[in-house]
Amino acid sequence: MDEIHMGKKVREVTIKRGMRPPDLAKQMGIHKQGMHHIWKRKEFHTKTLKKLCRILDYDFFQHLAKVDMAQMEELQKKNAALENEIALLKRENQLLVQANNWLSKR
Repeated sequence: MDEIHMGKKVREVTIKRGMRPPDLAKQMGIHKQGMHHIWKRKEFHTKTLKKLCRILDYDFFQHLAKVDMAQMEELQKKNAALENEIALLKRENQLLVQANNWLSKR
């Protein structure tokens, strides 16, 4: 599963929007050199990401949802395999209980 580098995504969207880094920094309330630190970050706090979404008019959370969906599919497959194993173990347990009952009657 590919990991999303949010700083790179923010830089890409900033460029596509034609916004200058000093202008974005000003709207973010940080020093203009701070934008380079933002672009290097892989992850952001939700509050910061929401602010970037609003300023750049872009939903960065959609990329996180894609990662979560890939994880979700993997977990669903594992869950299905575990449910099958549980069903087999329950059936095996029933057979052992029956065998135990039969042997105790002898």
